[in-house]
Amino acid sequence: MKTHLLAALALTAAVAQQAPQAPAFRGRIDVARLDVEVIDRKTGRPVTDLTARDFTVTENGERQEISTFAIESLTADFAPAGAPRSVVRTVSADAVAPRTRRVFLFVVNVNRWGTDGPVKPLDGMIRFIREQLLPQDLVAVMAFNRATDLTTDHEQVAQVVERLKLQKEAVLYKMFLQAAVAKRDDEDLLTDVQADIDQLFQPGDASVPSPRSTTTMLLGTDVFRAADDVSWRRPWNRMVAASDMLKIYAGIEYLRQIDGEKHLICLTPGMQLPVDLPHMPRGLFVQDTDDEDHLAMRANDAHVVLDIINTSGVPPAPPGDGGSNLAGLDAIMSSQNIAGLTGGQYTGVRTADAALTRIDATTRAGYVLGYTPTNPDLDGKRRKVDVKVNRKDVTVLFKRAYTARADVAPMDLRDIVTNARLRAAAATDVEVRDIKIDARASFASWAGTAGSVRVDLKIAAAKLTLTENFGLREGTIDLLILCGDRDGKPVGMLKQRMHISLDEEHYRLAMNGGLPYTVSLPVSAPAAIVKVLAYDFGADLLGSTIFRLR
Repeated sequence: MKTHLLAALALTAAVAQQAPQAPAFRGRIDVARLDVEVIDRKTGRPVTDLTARDFTVTENGERQEISTFAIESLTADFAPAGAPRSVVRTVSADAVAPRTRRVFLFVVNVNRWGTDGPVKPLDGMIRFIREQLLPQDLVAVMAFNRATDLTTDHEQVAQVVERLKLQKEAVLYKMFLQAAVAKRDDEDLLTDVQADIDQLFQPGDASVPSPRSTTTMLLGTDVFRAADDVSWRRPWNRMVAASDMLKIYAGIEYLRQIDGEKHLICLTPGMQLPVDLPHMPRGLFVQDTDDEDHLAMRANDAHVVLDIINTSGVPPAPPGDGGSNLAGLDAIMSSQNIAGLTGGQYTGVRTADAALTRIDATTRAGYVLGYTPTNPDLDGKRRKVDVKVNRKDVTVLFKRAYTARADVAPMDLRDIVTNARLRAAAATDVEVRDIKIDARASFASWAGTAGSVRVDLKIAAAKLTLTENFGLREGTIDLLILCGDRDGKPVGMLKQRMHISLDEEHYRLAMNGGLPYTVSLPVSAPAAIVKVLAYDFGADLLGSTIFRLR
C-alpha cells in the first residue's frame, strides 16, 4: 500500500487496525472448557450416546488431550415453595462442571418490518418462555434500550413480551415523529418516549423490578456517558434503541458474569441497513469479516452463544443478479457466520416457534470437554479451536476460538460505531454529503493477476471535529475506499484512520481548499467503480461519493 500527502499539510494516515500491544503474561490455563452440542441432521435432535473417544479436539491445529468429559442432560429442577425466583450472579469455580440450568437473553427488534410477518417472533418468544423453559432456567428480554432482569419468574418476562406486541406501535410512532421534527441530529430520546418504553417493562407495579438500561450496559457507567470528551456526547439511548448490533454487544456484557453457557437469541430482520428496495440503489457491500470476527470473539470470551433468527426470511435475488450483490443476502450470510463462530444456530427459513423449539431441544443435552492446552500460557493471543466427532450426518456446535487472557479486554465503541456507519453507507449508492468529498481516480493498472487503483481526494474540513492542542488543530477521520468491477462485485477495499494535525496557516488552507489525500489500493481484478466514504466519529458526520473509472 502506498500513501502520498501534500507536504504543506501535517496530515498522517494510519490503518484502522492498531498495532497489537505486547501481551501481558498473567498466569497459565489450568483447564480449557468446551461446551459441545451434537445434532442429528435428519431429526434435529441432540446426539447423546457419544464417548470421549468419539471426540477429537485441536487448538491452533495441534491435537489436545481430553482430560475431562461429561455428558449433560438437563431436566426440570423444581424449587421448594417460597424459594427466591431470581438467581444471584456467580461464576463457577469448577471449569468443567456440567450445567444445571440454561440462560437465555432475547434481543428482539420490534420495528414493524420483520415482526408482523409469517415468522411471528413475538408469538414464538411467548410460547417458548411459557411452555418450553425449565423451571430453573434464567430468562430476560431486551428491546429498544431496556432489558428485564434475568429471572426464573418466566411469566413476568412473558408479560413484557405481550406488552411489546400490543403497544410497540405507539412507541415507534413517537420515535419516528421525534426523528421527523428533530432540529439536531444529536438529540437523544425525549423524556416521554423513554417513559413509554419503561412502561412496557414496568407497568407501574412496584413489585416488578425496574428495567435495566441497555445503554449503561454498553457504556459501562453513566459517568462514562457524561464525560466531557466531545466524542462521547451523542444520543446513545436513541442509537441503542435503533441498533441490533449495539444491543448484542450490550447483551454480551450483561451475560458476562453469569455462570455457565449463555444463549443470546437475536430476532432481527438483519443487522445491516436493508437496501434491497426498488427506490434505493444497491451499492458495493463491505465484504469484510473483521467486524463479524470481533463480535464473535467478544461473545466467545464471555461464554455467550449467539443464536440468530432472521425475521424477514431470505429475500429473493433480483432477476439477473444471482444474489452476489444484494446487501440483504450478504447480511444473512454475515449473521450465519457470526452464529457459527460462537457455536450458535442461524435460520432464515423457519418460524420463530420452530426455531426456538429446535434451540430448546438442542440445549437440553450436550457434552462438556476439558483439556489443558499444550500452550498453557495466558499470552493474550487468539486460539483457534476445532472439534470433530466420530459420527456421520451430524452437526457439531462449539465456539471456534477464544483469547488466552485472564482479564477482559476493553470494548472499543468507537470502532463498533464507525464500522457500522461505514458498512451501512457502503450498502447503497445514494451519496451522502454531510462531509463533502471530491475524488477522482488518476489511473488504474492491471498486470496479470494483480493491480492497483490510485485515488486522489479532497475532503472538506469545515464540519470536521478539530480540537486545539498546543497551537495545533487535531482530529481523526475514518476512510473506507471500495473498488468494484463492471458488474459491481467488490474487488478491492482499504480502511484507514487519518490523523490530522494542522498549524494555523495550514488550517486556514484546509478550510478553504479541503484536505488533500492520495492513496493507492490493491485490487484482485480490473476495477471499474470506486466508492469513497469518510466518517468523523466526533461529529457523527459521514460523506460518500461514487464514480466510474474511465
